[in-house]
Amino acid sequence: MRMLFCALALSSSALVASSAHAQVATIDTAAKLLPPGSYECKLGAYAYRDCEITAKGSGVELVTTPGLGHFIEMRAELLPSDDKNQLTLLGSLTSSQNVCDSCNPGAPDTDQCVGGYEAMRACQRQPLVARLKVTGRTAKGSLKYYINRPSYTDGTYTGYFKLGNTIDLSIRPKKAKK
Repeated sequence: MRMLFCALALSSSALVASSAHAQVATIDTAAKLLPPGSYECKLGAYAYRDCEITAKGSGVELVTTPGLGHFIEMRAELLPSDDKNQLTLLGSLTSSQNVCDSCNPGAPDTDQCVGGYEAMRACQRQPLVARLKVTGRTAKGSLKYYINRPSYTDGTYTGYFKLGNTIDLSIRPKKAKK
């Protein structure tokens, strides 16, 4: 019995010690960390480009502004985390131009339409996921996505495979113009 009491005491003290890094997340936690407004987003080595964080119910979502040359154009909900100052991004592509092949409906699997039309549609519908650490009003993390890559044997196309990728994502408030 004494051993059980000691184990409970140790586990409860560990829980108290770890609670310094935890928070009870609610849907508005994300809006408190990154409130709606004008931001700049950077993907990998690409330059910062305009993006928006907009209200969505009591939460927020990130929208990369179309037509500005973002490597990945997306709309993504920013979800709260029980880990202090962290968010989870869960989104989808709004344009698949740099990530997925372009294929006509019914197109077969060829090196010009890797995986065929159905593989292209699956690529376009893939979920985008990132874990973001928020410091001040800046968030940083790695965005996960995949691309379909062709396979060749002796120079002949033999099919395709999904190649998982990550790209660094940074979000910061838009700088005021001078």
